Amino acid sequence: MVMKVSDLGHLAHAKDVHRRWVQLLEEELFRQGDLEVAAGLPVSPLMDRTKAGVTRSQAGFFSLVCLPQLQAFTTVFSGCQPMLDQARVL
Repeated sequence: MVMKVSDLGHLAHAKDVHRRWVQLLEEELFRQGDLEVAAGLPVSPLMDRTKAGVTRSQAGFFSLVCLPQLQAFTTVFSGCQPMLDQARVL
């Protein structure tokens, strides 16, 4: 669980930093999709530039995956409560 939460660390930053992080992630995924197109392969989900990427699907992921995971994590590691508090502000 620590590895999963560390991957979500950008949620503990200010909103503008979080937004920039997600934009960079989306661009990375789109570049992977570009490589798949160039290789004649089917484009993986969230990697197709012509469709909605992670910036448009983030709200559902945030409420269904991120917040519950951070809540469970802070139950065990109470010192990480500020991380959950900041994520709730987003």
